[in-house]
Amino acid sequence: MKADIQKEDMDYTEYIGWIMSIRSKYNLPQEEFGKKICHFVQKNGEEVCVSCHRNTIRNWESGRSIPLSVETFVSLALVDYSGSCSKVVDMSLSKRRERYRYVKKMMMKYWGRSLYCRNINDALLIEAIRGVFSMEELPEIRREMNKIIEDVTLELEEKKQYSIEKMTENLEASLMKVETKDDFIEVVKSNKIFFYLGNRTVGERIVKMYETSENTPKDLDFKEAVFLYAPKYMDSYGKIFSSDINVSRSWLLDFCIHMRFSRKEINEVLDNAGMMKLVNTKKSMEYYIRESGKTSIGTVKWYENKAFNNIYGFEIRYIDIKNLSLQYKLAFLTLTACSLCGEDQILRRVPLDYFLEYFVQKEEGRQILENMRNILKKYTEKVKHDTKGVFENHVADLHCIIENIVQNLKYNFENKFLCEYKDEFSRYFNIPQSKYSGKTALEYANKIRFFACVSYSVITGKLYTGNIDENDFKTLEYELVGFENKNEKMRKPYYFMSLLWTMFLGSEKIHWDFEEGFYIVREDNKNTMVIDMKEILEDITATWCISEGL
Repeated sequence: MKADIQKEDMDYTEYIGWIMSIRSKYNLPQEEFGKKICHFVQKNGEEVCVSCHRNTIRNWESGRSIPLSVETFVSLALVDYSGSCSKVVDMSLSKRRERYRYVKKMMMKYWGRSLYCRNINDALLIEAIRGVFSMEELPEIRREMNKIIEDVTLELEEKKQYSIEKMTENLEASLMKVETKDDFIEVVKSNKIFFYLGNRTVGERIVKMYETSENTPKDLDFKEAVFLYAPKYMDSYGKIFSSDINVSRSWLLDFCIHMRFSRKEINEVLDNAGMMKLVNTKKSMEYYIRESGKTSIGTVKWYENKAFNNIYGFEIRYIDIKNLSLQYKLAFLTLTACSLCGEDQILRRVPLDYFLEYFVQKEEGRQILENMRNILKKYTEKVKHDTKGVFENHVADLHCIIENIVQNLKYNFENKFLCEYKDEFSRYFNIPQSKYSGKTALEYANKIRFFACVSYSVITGKLYTGNIDENDFKTLEYELVGFENKNEKMRKPYYFMSLLWTMFLGSEKIHWDFEEGFYIVREDNKNTMVIDMKEILEDITATWCISEGL
């Protein structure tokens, strides 16, 4: 039976000590020990079982990280028990039960929970613990079992009735009698309704938690909140309602942070999904996933607090964008610059996260980037002379996408929740008076400020929180110029982007020349080169042309 949550947080110092004792018991080098420990990863769209690298073991033992997946814990406990997590043939039922009791004991000791037999993933792990299956077999067998479980159709009242039936203990007893794969298939077929409902419960509990959370708007339903607060998950959040909740712990944790759940609520979600609760040792970034006074987890101000206190691990907010190739990043920035050279207000109509994530997560957004890249590639020479003309159609496509985003949110841009959320990102849209106090060309300055902030997030993957530092410029240099000045031809674009960031994201005061553009005064009292949107657009497209020739 599934264990209750014993306490909100757990200190895993003893857990790390236990892992070290296992390797010591068998006198294994880190590399050999790692070969015995399993974890699941995605390869070519399917989950597979792989062993752990020696560096992973080293990080565990040094406290830099700890194993957080349930399959890794199970394999550790089995190696502790018998030296192996392999399949065992011709073992008595009593011996299989003994193996299971030992692993269950270790799980309760270090995780504060046990496996939930109504979840098909946990049921398979139970049989791996008992030696019926090897860990390597589990992903493939699970895919087979999901086909059985997915063949369930129930009316709402039937779901409610089956959900309240006390089947967990009976199901566990049936699993304890399994000796072969055929036995297991028979158990699944006989109880497929309960497996189906057991998995769906995770998503339903998350929705219920959202509806009762003190941190979420009462008039914003769950789906709308996902689209507003967690746009990167707008096409994938349905996984939490599937008969097989095939999401990783990191996926679920990041989703909860985006949805602004409290630390206590996140722990409950992880526990319901059969995953380890948040780590409570200061060596782990998970220790710092907690409210900052009245500031809720996942808000922009929460990220700003982490940046201000130099807490490592929270700086990368847009990891999928950061992982784009340089040419796709430049295509994105070219499209943004083109749009800003045209209509003034179009980019103000949508929350920043939505704007950034749409081109990575949504098919139509990815297609726009691909089209932009192809246009840049095909018309490299023409781009140098007719930048705006080449891209006009794609800017129109961008504007259509933004209009669709607003409609998908079911709000107009004056809606209360949308306005409040956009206000959180005001640093991107409004240049502070301390940097530019003039009234003339203020909206123009705000447009360039927006582009500078977006380019910062695209290049570094970070949320702009009001400051830039030396590491940000190093990231920019590495992205453009490359390791050990590999792409020296990109040195000039690097200088231009550095000036843009310094001028519009740094602390220096900006000045305006009506005929030239914006500039800052250097320490030697000389003015820098001027920057305007036309200059930005020309330099970004020229940068793409240079990158194409590398």
